[in-house]
Amino acid sequence: MRCLDSRRLTGGTGLDVFRFEIDALAYANSAINEVSVVEVKSHLREEAITQLNSLMANFKMLFPEHKDKKLYGIIAAVNISEALKKRVSRQPKVF
Repeated sequence: MRCLDSRRLTGGTGLDVFRFEIDALAYANSAINEVSVVEVKSHLREEAITQLNSLMANFKMLFPEHKDKKLYGIIAAVNISEALKKRVSRQPKVF
């Protein structure tokens, strides 16, 4: 498994401009063939979830070398409100 740290990504034109910062990216090739994007927050807010969902939706375009891998999005946070914790735990996603 290979890990990368903080990578800023920008791209697109016109209304499709995007900017992302990845806190950690880990991937494994061969038999495992998976990639994980990790977002780290001290206080989890709705905006962070929206941002991660957007990154996940655009990930294979941004990282074409990982287009055939199973994609996981992970949020690590110190403080999460109970309401947000319940909402997030009911909506696991694999991209």
